[in-house]
Amino acid sequence: MNESPNLAFAPAPDPRSLDPVAPAWHTGILLAYLAAFTWVSASSLPEDGLPPGMSRVSLYVPALIFQWATFAFVWWGLRRRGVSLRGILANRWRGPAGFARTVVTALAAWAVTFLAIAQAVEWLGVREPEKMRAIAELLLPRASVEFAVWAMVAITAGFVEEVVFRGYLQRQFAAWTGNHAVGIAASAVVFGAGHLYQGVASASTIAVVGVCFGILAYATRSLVPGVLAHAWADLFPAILGRIS
Repeated sequence: MNESPNLAFAPAPDPRSLDPVAPAWHTGILLAYLAAFTWVSASSLPEDGLPPGMSRVSLYVPALIFQWATFAFVWWGLRRRGVSLRGILANRWRGPAGFARTVVTALAAWAVTFLAIAQAVEWLGVREPEKMRAIAELLLPRASVEFAVWAMVAITAGFVEEVVFRGYLQRQFAAWTGNHAVGIAASAVVFGAGHLYQGVASASTIAVVGVCFGILAYATRSLVPGVLAHAWADLFPAILGRIS
């Protein structure tokens, strides 16, 4: 069967479309790749913090390489079905007013999502304070060079992870099941599982974040607000650490 790009049969750019965006075999490889990286990350993180004299940049650079390698593979899969990156992002609000609306939507989504989740996690008592402190101490930047590279990681993660999880996997799962709610939930589970190196409680919380971002993509018919909210969510703790 010829699966070369055919723009005449390309899926609609609307994130609510139930057309698959890549071949099934490509999605299978992607899921295996994400699972392998999660295992490697969990097994290779230093349990007792960074050794003396070791920069966190040595942790950030592999993350950057992984993110862009994942994006390249996903982009290739999208092209196999004639799906463009513009179609996946589906930026619907244009011009100065549209840009302002996008930014406000992103900030509102970030505030509501993270404040609500923080309160829920606190209420349910599922936090792992020591684990969370250890991860923050290990990963959050301290030196200026570390902060600069972390900013690149945060911006990259905001873009790449929204394309991968909300633009690609969410639409694939929804197309296969014919149900957008299943697509949102399934992609969120994969998103949370990718953070198991932070502990089960943290990964579960991140899966809930994935559900919120999935709903945001569905409600706005665009990935752009989620990209901005995601990048800011990763960058904000580092900024707080710099000014505190």
